[in-house]
Amino acid sequence: MGHIDTRTFAYLISEAHFQQVNEGLIALPIILIEGPFAKDHSEAIDKFESYNHEWAHFNKFSLLKFSGSPVELLENAFRSFGEEPSKAQNEMKMHELWRSEYRANPYLNSISADDFRLYGEEVIEKMAPHFIKGCAPRSKEDTHKMMIVWTHFLEEAQIRNFNMKDLKPNIEGAK
Repeated sequence: MGHIDTRTFAYLISEAHFQQVNEGLIALPIILIEGPFAKDHSEAIDKFESYNHEWAHFNKFSLLKFSGSPVELLENAFRSFGEEPSKAQNEMKMHELWRSEYRANPYLNSISADDFRLYGEEVIEKMAPHFIKGCAPRSKEDTHKMMIVWTHFLEEAQIRNFNMKDLKPNIEGAK
């Protein structure tokens, strides 16, 4: 594949938008917009298809194909994770939404393995009082926030293939 003019294609990958396909399955858009010189480089479409498969495999997603105008797809078929959070939460399990939000902003991916382990231990230590009988009651709001943080940790742990047995939290003084 030779030089392709930058006005030939626009390749958009969005982890900030989704479509609820069915119970427990969301789709994230990858959109290829053909520009004025696309017809001169039809071989590039196969390369973009290859990128789609590689991206889906890397993220452990299924690859679904939709057709239609890219603008219509983004405006009608896909919703932003930031829009209508209560509607999105009703259509998918909360942990799935939180995992998708983390994938859109993987803020833990830049810390070292040791710092990640220490962070996980800290999260468990902070979360333990929410679930141990006899501990001072925590508000539902605090518990909700901790569950989001924990889910983000679990998502990064899955991405890293982190062995959860390496965690050694101190929860004896959690009360």
